[in-house]
Amino acid sequence: MIKLLLRTKIKTMGRFIGKGKYVYSQQEKKDYQQMMVSKWKEKYITITSLKNDRLWTTKMIDDFLGKPLRNNGYKYFLLEKVLKVEAKEVVKKKLNTRLMKRLKRNHEYYLESGLELYKEDHLKYIKAMIENF
Repeated sequence: MIKLLLRTKIKTMGRFIGKGKYVYSQQEKKDYQQMMVSKWKEKYITITSLKNDRLWTTKMIDDFLGKPLRNNGYKYFLLEKVLKVEAKEVVKKKLNTRLMKRLKRNHEYYLESGLELYKEDHLKYIKAMIENF
C-alpha cells in the first residue's frame, strides 16, 4: 500500500498506457519545456542576451569573459561568472557609458528594458529627460 502511494505521488503527469510508457498532453509538454528553460537561464546566459539585455559589446565580451562555452550552436557563459565580472569598476564604467548613450537616444529604453542593475544610478537623469520633453 505504501509503495503504491509513493508511486502515485512521484509520477503526477502523463497517462499510463502500459509497459512503463506514458502519454503526455501538449500542455504538459509545454510546461516541462518552460521549466527546463527557466532552470537553464538560472545558470547560464547567451551572448545574444548579454548584448541585448545587459549592453555588452563583442569587444567587452572578448576582453573580460574570454571564450564562451558552446553546445548545439549556442554560445553562452556561466551567469555567476558574468555577475562577478560586472561587479568590477572597469566594467561598470563601460556599461554605464553605454547605458547613457542608449538613454540619450531613447529615454523610454530604460523603462522598457527593466535593467534593475542601474535603477538607482540613473533615475534622476531619466526624470530630467522626461521633464525636458
